[in-house]
Amino acid sequence: MPITTNQNKPGGYVVIRATGADTLNLVTAATAGETVNSMSISQIVWAVDSTNRWTVTRGSDIVAVLTGSGGQDYQGLRLETDAQLTANCNVALSGGNGYIVVQLHKVSGE
Repeated sequence: MPITTNQNKPGGYVVIRATGADTLNLVTAATAGETVNSMSISQIVWAVDSTNRWTVTRGSDIVAVLTGSGGQDYQGLRLETDAQLTANCNVALSGGNGYIVVQLHKVSGE
């Protein structure tokens, strides 16, 4: 279930924590009275057992395939194309046990 933190102002971050398939979109990322225009992945932390993997997509485009465990900071980089910034962020586990935490930076209108 996504958890939004935005310090009572437009923008900020939204975090999705999952142990299986989950989706976050612009509408569910918004807090009351906020319109989210786009979201970019800023950090990912994950773990998965055996030969399984996490697949992160924006819309139907795969942006990351993650195995084992680790963490990656994308704050200074951009993982997605401009078109993907408005697409749903989906996470899917291929099998086994695992968790993933994806932090996305929101750009919001006032």
